[in-house]
Amino acid sequence: MIQRVLGAKNMYHARMGIVLAGYMQILLPIIIVIPGLILFAQYPEVLKKPWAEIRPEADKGYVHMLQTVIPLGLRGLFLAALFGAIQSTIQSVLNSTATIATLDIYKRMIKPDASEKHTVAVGRWTTGIVLLIAMVLAGYIQKFGGGLFVYIQTLYAFFAPPFAAVFLLGILFRRINGPGASTAVFSGFAFGILMKVYVQFVPDHPAWLEPYLMQAIINWAFCVIVCAVVSLSTAPPRPEQITDQLTFNWKKMNIFTELGRKWYSHVLLWWGLFAAVIIILMVVFSGLFFKA
Repeated sequence: MIQRVLGAKNMYHARMGIVLAGYMQILLPIIIVIPGLILFAQYPEVLKKPWAEIRPEADKGYVHMLQTVIPLGLRGLFLAALFGAIQSTIQSVLNSTATIATLDIYKRMIKPDASEKHTVAVGRWTTGIVLLIAMVLAGYIQKFGGGLFVYIQTLYAFFAPPFAAVFLLGILFRRINGPGASTAVFSGFAFGILMKVYVQFVPDHPAWLEPYLMQAIINWAFCVIVCAVVSLSTAPPRPEQITDQLTFNWKKMNIFTELGRKWYSHVLLWWGLFAAVIIILMVVFSGLFFKA
């Protein structure tokens, strides 16, 4: 009985945690946009410059705010938090890249009998090579013309759709298999490159296809179709690959249980408020209220 009660509380707290994470995402655009607005409010003459000169000045906004707005004793703390976040991101990317290259490619396809010491050495070399390539590419970001933020979001929009489609289908449907997932990932990368080449070199392309988010949506839909078609056309996965721990079992899911005992602490209430806030923000900033 005690274990059942504790399990119910953990399930409720987990669901409320997910809803809280959604509310935290609402603050993310504010954190990103406000420093730039403060910079332009302090120096409105920057907006009168050509657009090619405004972007480099905007990239300096955070550091300039630290130098002019933040008290001297707190500047080091803010810079330490900034560099700590950057270092954590770089470390996670390097570890993930080295793991995939070492275990999924080198040890599985090139040298299956590699010792643990040799595998660790390959991982270290992979990390160093990837870091060196990233350092070289970092020097050319300014020449791309879109700024660091646009460059990062463009990469996310290129890599995320194939993996998002595969993970979503793999969780929701038990018929998805390895060949379908692999085909969707590689064809999604190729399709993303073709879309960018088409937008770059075909003058009469549709204007709505230029934003990287639109390309990501189309690429995601393409990967979903490819993954489903290839999976249904090939052999189904083995039973041990589609257990309840890996995929949703719609018959055993308790979606509408453990949502809260009081109305003011109900998960659906706070989720509904979150959905309403998102819809209101989308309508307000869609151009119906603020027109150019």
